[in-house]
Amino acid sequence: MPDAAIAGLFEAEIAGVSDRPNGSPFYMTKVPDLIGFRDRTYIDHSATHQHRNIGDLMRYAALVEYSDSMDFGSHRMLTDVQRKVRVRWPDELLFALAQYIYSLQPPPNPNPFGQLSERGKAVFAKAGCSGCHTPPLYTNNKLTLAAGYLPPADHPLHPDIMPVSVGTDPALALKTRKGTGLYKIPSLKGVWYRGLYGH
Repeated sequence: MPDAAIAGLFEAEIAGVSDRPNGSPFYMTKVPDLIGFRDRTYIDHSATHQHRNIGDLMRYAALVEYSDSMDFGSHRMLTDVQRKVRVRWPDELLFALAQYIYSLQPPPNPNPFGQLSERGKAVFAKAGCSGCHTPPLYTNNKLTLAAGYLPPADHPLHPDIMPVSVGTDPALALKTRKGTGLYKIPSLKGVWYRGLYGH
């Protein structure tokens, strides 16, 4: 693409989305909500990494900030000189960052629970939403299929993959370097202060 066209893509970003390594300005990455992260099993919307303990979060922070090789198949985005890790955060800093993320709590919901909320609660129950958005985390920490993706039977995450797609735009999971073909089932905790839900 000509430089002017690339610049135009970045100028066209909308609030709540961001370009980032492994993403694409054609398929913007939604900025994830970090509140409640401690209780999540996967990192990133497309479940690129597992989150089993604080060490996984520390490694992920180091990876996305400094250590990604930026390779895509045989295509290398960086030269050998650019591929060198010039800076590395100290473990103490990564641990402090992870502890901070673990400590985040949602703000109190200023919206009163009224008749409209009661109707929404009834729809949530009738539609079976709690099968995936299970209280008290309002996620079952499983994965759902991007439309058009069929995982192999021996997929390493097979036990966590639900054989359903709710129609989430498949672009991020199928057309970027963050493409796993999967989306993690997001928590609905704090959904009142978030937007751009993805489907």
